[in-house]
Amino acid sequence: MKHEFHDCKPTPNKEKFRFQRQLIGNKEEIKIIAEFKKASPSKGKINPDASLEHYISLYDKYADGISILTDEEFFMGKIEFIKMAKGMTEKPVLAKDFYIDPVQIQRAVFYGADAILIIARILNETMIKELYNLSVSLGVDSIVEIHSEEDLRKVMKVIDPEIIGINVRDLSNFEIDKKILHDLLKMIPENKIVIAESGIQKPEELLELKGKVDAVLIGTAIMSSENPGMFLKELKRWSG
Repeated sequence: MKHEFHDCKPTPNKEKFRFQRQLIGNKEEIKIIAEFKKASPSKGKINPDASLEHYISLYDKYADGISILTDEEFFMGKIEFIKMAKGMTEKPVLAKDFYIDPVQIQRAVFYGADAILIIARILNETMIKELYNLSVSLGVDSIVEIHSEEDLRKVMKVIDPEIIGINVRDLSNFEIDKKILHDLLKMIPENKIVIAESGIQKPEELLELKGKVDAVLIGTAIMSSENPGMFLKELKRWSG
């Protein structure tokens, strides 16, 4: 059955911009965005047999927000995971994908996403503005991801995002450079919600991020943990 997404709008009872509100707080308490992904381009298969129901039940207990990979080719994701997760939790859900076309955002909203991802590195200024404005009109948050000063300049030239994600992983070679986070934090306006993405392996690493970022997005470390529940519990302990 072919779905038409062009008339896609939030349902009347759907609360708008839920992800943003969930992340607002003081920077002394880091919010946790837990990610569900079975594989990645950098790691290959991480946890290919992972149960969405099991992980969402853990994320519902310990996380402030949930990120779900919907890309099938590189992450073993499915857009249907969004609808399934929304039936299991009240926590806001980010549909994470390589968004390059408005129809992808409309599809994400159709399946119940509360937020989408805009990756500055893969988009020109025109597309950043178009995708961002569409998400605003549909009542879903955009996490605008940057990796460099060039990305930040490109973004701020055309939009004024509420949420900025700093990905310390270089998408071209998958290398991680944590210095990027601290360099870019100095350039981002103080009124922005900032998410630290990629590279966090241990819960105690959150200690050095307190007072600097509003949230962390963690996927691989959770998905590859032998005891994800304990890992999440420790994340909560170190986040506050």
